[in-house]
Amino acid sequence: MQIITNTALIESRVKWARRISMVGMGSLIIGFMVNLQSFSQPELSTLAMIFLLIGLVAAVISSNMVNDWLREPRADQFLAETLKRFGNDYVLYSYTLSTFNIIQTPTCLYVITVKNQTGEVRVEGNEFKQKFSWLRILRFFSPDSIGSPVTELLKSVEKVRQSLQPEMSQLPEIYPLIVFSNKEAKLIIKNPTIPVVHDRELRNYLKSNGPKQPLSADQQRVLAKILGGSYIKN
Repeated sequence: MQIITNTALIESRVKWARRISMVGMGSLIIGFMVNLQSFSQPELSTLAMIFLLIGLVAAVISSNMVNDWLREPRADQFLAETLKRFGNDYVLYSYTLSTFNIIQTPTCLYVITVKNQTGEVRVEGNEFKQKFSWLRILRFFSPDSIGSPVTELLKSVEKVRQSLQPEMSQLPEIYPLIVFSNKEAKLIIKNPTIPVVHDRELRNYLKSNGPKQPLSADQQRVLAKILGGSYIKN
């Protein structure tokens, strides 16, 4: 399998995750110290609240960035490891077009969202729900929120389509796919809007789905140019 990764984006996001984390921690410490002084100087209470609010927001943002970019395996690492035995007719483009992963199979493209939730996850239509757990509340500052993966993923698919359209007379089929990477995730799926698979199902899914007509040599050339671009090492 060919793997083409925008390492510069990863390095940038890692740096920002660390910087925002430091800002959050510093703001919380300063806010706490100023709050102590506000007992004798009430006029400082507003300033303390400002620092504490900045610290809280920065902590939430940085924790999400840490989950996406610092905690390993990242989505791109998981996909590369899971699909490493595929031949060179499969290509993994990681973060070369915005911040998502694209898999090019011999016949089509898949835009992938990787989720790392544990425990029970119910999927019905376009709704994703996790079973209530006190542990999730205790881990508020290190969340891995499911969010709205269907909406986010369909927007990503459309962005890929718009990026390819100007240079391709015949677009390949582009499919959304949600993959749960954590082996401890228990999926309960009912009439999903878009396909949802567990990590152990991903390889077979990519092999057995999609159109039968292979991508032409011209399509593969343009895809490599647009999706790989300067990230392809000669």
